[in-house]
Amino acid sequence: MILYNTTFCIDEPLEKEFIDFTKDIYIPAANACGLYKGLLSKIRAPKEMNGLNGRSTVNYALQFRSPSDSVCVEFTDEVLPRLFEAMGKNLQQGINIYCTLLDVVHDSDKNGE
Repeated sequence: MILYNTTFCIDEPLEKEFIDFTKDIYIPAANACGLYKGLLSKIRAPKEMNGLNGRSTVNYALQFRSPSDSVCVEFTDEVLPRLFEAMGKNLQQGINIYCTLLDVVHDSDKNGE
């Protein structure tokens, strides 16, 4: 199993808009592509300043499980560019995004431990 993680650094004034977009548009699009068990988490970290505009920032992680590499490739190549484009229009220059693929070594949920 693969864990698809995306970390977002968002200007604090855009936080509610980001959460709404993620719940209403991003997660359903990822689910439709085959990713599942979406989990949006706020990262516990000191607030930082966006060096470009001086705004305070907050950080979020969005994680999905993927059954295969092909689902990740489809999401990355076909779905993600449209999501990032829509997100950029809504949130403009107030967001930075980092994607990471992780191989799950042990899943206590799945193994019943």
